Amino acid sequence: MQNIIDVNTGDVKVSCGGEVLRSLALGSCIAVVAYDPASGAGGIAHIMLPGMAPENARLSGTFYAEDAISNMLELFSEAGTDTGNLEVFLVGAANVLKRHDDTICEANINSVLKIMDEKGINVVSSFLGGTERKRVYLDTSSGSVFCSQGDDSDMITLRGPGQNADFVSYI
Repeated sequence: MQNIIDVNTGDVKVSCGGEVLRSLALGSCIAVVAYDPASGAGGIAHIMLPGMAPENARLSGTFYAEDAISNMLELFSEAGTDTGNLEVFLVGAANVLKRHDDTICEANINSVLKIMDEKGINVVSSFLGGTERKRVYLDTSSGSVFCSQGDDSDMITLRGPGQNADFVSYI
């Protein structure tokens, strides 16, 4: 049985050892899931807020998109991974409170996409938006990325072994 590592809000974790990384209960947060097929290294950054942490932030920097993504790329580099090989998948950004004036989901999506573009990292697949929480799993032994939403037990495959991702959904 594989070791399962939870990646909670504000966490950034990278694994090279064949573990399963998972982020559960993604509401307005975005999980940035990255996998390097060449090295088998994988990681998840569970991002809560757009942009970069202000100097007087109550929450640590990795709760913020810029800080979390930069930290994740550093961890990949420290593990000997060429970040140019990364395949990135985005999951989350749901308006689970169903507020008409809620802008955090869109701000998170725009922030993460802008940062990925600025860093030259290609997002190959995404499952974003809607009003139901999401879950994502990355099996670093195979590179498979699966997600689901709400209480649904059916998993959507964003990347399977030896497969390039091509699934994009903005609900």
